[in-house]
Amino acid sequence: MTENEKIQYAKAFIDKLARGINPLDDSVIRDDDIVNNVRISRCFFYVSELLDRLINQKNTSNSSKKSEKKKELSMTEEAKRVLKPFQVAKHQTDLTAYINSFVDPSGKKMKSGIITEWLESLGMLTVSRSDDGKKLRYPTKEGIDVGFFTEHRVSSSGKDYYVFMFSPTAQQFVFDNIDSLIEYQNLGIHETTNEASDWTAEDDQRIKEMSKKGKSLSAIAKSLKRSIDSTLTRMKKLGIVS
Repeated sequence: MTENEKIQYAKAFIDKLARGINPLDDSVIRDDDIVNNVRISRCFFYVSELLDRLINQKNTSNSSKKSEKKKELSMTEEAKRVLKPFQVAKHQTDLTAYINSFVDPSGKKMKSGIITEWLESLGMLTVSRSDDGKKLRYPTKEGIDVGFFTEHRVSSSGKDYYVFMFSPTAQQFVFDNIDSLIEYQNLGIHETTNEASDWTAEDDQRIKEMSKKGKSLSAIAKSLKRSIDSTLTRMKKLGIVS
């Protein structure tokens, strides 16, 4: 029995007592019984009202939580068709802000940094660390072919650094694959991964079973807590995809 069910059960007892009914056998309580005292009866009604409010609050809270879970990043087909690349190269921050101007306002916004994480899962870029611990992103050969590149810049203090950039053709690649990017964020593949773990026989069996059920690559990767690229490589090794 849930807490809400327990409260409703208790309220049913209080309601019967307030009406002068024995909640154990539904018999009418004698008029001279202390339970039928006017002041006590009013207390029962008051407690019943408080319990009713508590039940409604819990139902509203549970409903809100369910609604929050349902809110995901989404975009209408019409909005997707409107997405057009800029005539100049753009940074991820600019591209994310542009995409967010077209997403469904009732859902979530595209997260900062999600585009490069998605590209990394596709094998379009690689990430390393600088001496001071900062992330350094470089396009792979596949990424360079699409139009991703790093741009050299100098900070106000005279320090050299590089920025991962999206050429117009690279921007178009993102827009052409916007559904995959949206699914990547909604499935939360970027949040938890087992990339450092070895593949097990159980993992392979789950891949085979999910593939037979027609599950998407993203869904399989999410279930296994692996990146899309890693999961695809494993599926190729298992002969599931060519």
